[in-house]
Amino acid sequence: MSDRTSHDASSSLEIRAEAAAWLARLRGPNRAPDVEDGFRRWLASSTHHTQAFELLTSRLEVVERLRTRTLPEHWRASDKTASRGWRNVAVAMAAVLAFAAMGMFFHTRDAGVGTDVGEQRMLTLVDGTRIYLNTDTRVVVRYEKRARRVELKSGEALFEVAHRPDEPFVVIAGDQAITALGTTFVVRREPRKLSVTLMEGKVSVSSLVTMPHAVEQSSRDTPRQGPPTLDAAARTLSPGQRLTLTAEEPRLDRPQLDKVLAWKQGQVALDDMPLANAVIEMNRYSKVKLIVESPEAAGVRVGGFFRMGDSASFARAVASTYGLRVIERADEIVIVGVPPEGSSTKSR
Repeated sequence: MSDRTSHDASSSLEIRAEAAAWLARLRGPNRAPDVEDGFRRWLASSTHHTQAFELLTSRLEVVERLRTRTLPEHWRASDKTASRGWRNVAVAMAAVLAFAAMGMFFHTRDAGVGTDVGEQRMLTLVDGTRIYLNTDTRVVVRYEKRARRVELKSGEALFEVAHRPDEPFVVIAGDQAITALGTTFVVRREPRKLSVTLMEGKVSVSSLVTMPHAVEQSSRDTPRQGPPTLDAAARTLSPGQRLTLTAEEPRLDRPQLDKVLAWKQGQVALDDMPLANAVIEMNRYSKVKLIVESPEAAGVRVGGFFRMGDSASFARAVASTYGLRVIERADEIVIVGVPPEGSSTKSR
């Protein structure tokens, strides 16, 4: 099976599982007031969602029709009893089908959900939380009783967290945990850098500490590692703040939020940075990679908004501004030449 076929199959299973989860919540006895709104948003976000839900409900209609069939005389104690019995059977079978599909979701969720280079995706979780995945991003959802956890393995994601005071929402990114009750924030994880930007609400960022304990020991009486806990040095962010963690000192600033979220509009925001860094940012969204040939060209500064994935237009704009040349190949675009002395910051 090709990577693409495998990805499509995985996506199909995840969407069917999400459809089953929504159906179970809509028909459940403890239906929350915000369930219908969350379901409508999920349904409207993709035609694949609509198709999956229609397929599931059509299958359940077959079960529902069973209760309208005439029963053999020796099966019926009374019309009222029979009607109630078939109704219970139909509801029970519907629940079995729905929760079987949910079981498939919880079975496959630990494999994670991801996006390819240049791809974006929106997930709606069973509690109504929405996660927007940027390019080349991978998350693993681990919802448990009274605990909502999502691990950001790599990439960048925007979290719109459903408010549940008794169930904190925690994003694990490397050795850091970002905890929220109901809020909107962006987490970007890179090999040597992690940034958390708060749009609204309140979050805290803490380092993870794994503590051993002796509960549920193995047959060899070896203590197992307990779940990660948080250290006491939590950093609390206010709306508009960004916390950046590197090997050096943590840095707190207030970026322009439209630039932080430019990727949701299909744009790449370049904030007056060297061309070498701008190329790294543009390359996140395209398999055709940009290359800067000379150190002199790598040092010129670039700012502004550029169309995501359109590396060729970006390269031509930079070349035109700085008197450089562009060589386009099948899998790479090379910016060659040396800019004139005294070249200054340019923006679009």
